[in-house]
Amino acid sequence: MFQRDASRMKQISTAGHWHTGTLPWMQRLVDLAAAAFEKNHGVDPRRSAQAAHLQIACETAMHALMLMPTTNVTLEFGGVEQTVTLVRAEWLAACEDLVEGVRGAIKSACHYASLSRKRIDRIVTLGPLLRLNEIRSEILRGLNEEIVVQVVDRTDVARGAAACLASELPGRGSIAMPPQSVTSQTIGILVEAPQGRRRIMPIVPRGTALPARTNRRLTVGDTQETMALSLVETSGIKRDNWHSLGRYDFKIDPIAHGQESRYRMIGFEVNVNGMLIVRAQTPGTPGSTRLGTLPKPMLSDEEIASWTRWVDKFD
Repeated sequence: MFQRDASRMKQISTAGHWHTGTLPWMQRLVDLAAAAFEKNHGVDPRRSAQAAHLQIACETAMHALMLMPTTNVTLEFGGVEQTVTLVRAEWLAACEDLVEGVRGAIKSACHYASLSRKRIDRIVTLGPLLRLNEIRSEILRGLNEEIVVQVVDRTDVARGAAACLASELPGRGSIAMPPQSVTSQTIGILVEAPQGRRRIMPIVPRGTALPARTNRRLTVGDTQETMALSLVETSGIKRDNWHSLGRYDFKIDPIAHGQESRYRMIGFEVNVNGMLIVRAQTPGTPGSTRLGTLPKPMLSDEEIASWTRWVDKFD
């Protein structure tokens, strides 16, 4: 959800999940095609060597159903080609819950922004699904009847990204500044409550304008030899769950730093690119040290170097 001001657009809320993209719609079509093959020809392609071919054929079929009410999918079993017909209406009926999921995301974004859906005056859509009138009319149901729908493609997104980058360069004051973003998830830390119980303390709430910064002073008991800092983030379509981003461990050295070693001033920042940066103050000094990235990268340095060499071949 964005709000237009005189000089700049501002993001005021986010909702939804990557699961609401195109892939679930594709999977419903794969399931329909597999059921049709099993009913008409007695074989489930998902459990055969044709599983990959079924996926590719359904990708083509989905594009065809954007233009036509029916399309055919043909696969080869035992040297014999078998064909089934897919119907757009049946596919959309199987995706009703996905449509409701998108409608629910719109309601959530409005709720987080404290705005009525009637106040939305423009919707920007990306991808082919919302080009279908059946889907678009259901998703827009309940919104302003005079709402403007603007369809963009990935080249428009690329041009927008380039414009955002150009606007931040020196001497480009004539280009509008990129929208100010907000955090899409809540960042929290795991703390130990009385009686040894643990609880999550939110430190950067969802919807905070970027860049977002905050500090927390953490302490440990006299008997502990290490201090653990565990970071968590909200997850799930409704953001009602938490998942771990990882943890930092600090060694307690009372001989070198005395009681000062039993507390740390920790700085948290989510920068304009949505990246989390954590800094920890060194006991006995005014400075701080930037800690490693969490969650830890899945690629090793060697794998990153290999990918870099592959990309460089195209320069």
